[in-house]
Amino acid sequence: GDLLTTRESKKSYSKEIIDAVEAACSDIEIMRGNEGKIMQDDLEIRLTLLENILGKIMADLPQEFINRKERFKNRIEELLESTEIEETRLLQEAAIMAEKSDVTEEAVRLKSHFEQFRMILKEKKSAGRKLNFLLQEISREINTIGSKSYSNKIVTLVIDMKDEAEKIREQIQNVL
Repeated sequence: GDLLTTRESKKSYSKEIIDAVEAACSDIEIMRGNEGKIMQDDLEIRLTLLENILGKIMADLPQEFINRKERFKNRIEELLESTEIEETRLLQEAAIMAEKSDVTEEAVRLKSHFEQFRMILKEKKSAGRKLNFLLQEISREINTIGSKSYSNKIVTLVIDMKDEAEKIREQIQNVL
């Protein structure tokens, strides 16, 4: 006889394999959905933190302008060796300085970016690239606020914003 014989199995494994693959794919989809929801929730929390920090910065600006005016006045008086300064001229210079350090426009743009970010997060399609681009814009506004600010308190808040923006960036990189 033959040393090797073949026999066909009456049982077919192909249906079991297909069922197992479909179950595994379904499990992966569920897992990805859960991970996406967790990431979305984390990004929402971080965005809220950014909004709260921006609120603190905006609340501190009036006092920062007062402090700047005093520093500016003191510095001019020092330079003029304590000669009396014309108040009108000082106020004009302080207004110019305040204008250069006003971050209202940046704050308005940031709020708009935060709103757009939330809308993109709610979209059902992949949004990693859009979020990444928007985060670059957010970071640019944060950096501008930082460069226009002098008080330690606001600079510290800007650093906190940069830290949160970096954490968001890291999360988005996981999506890309």
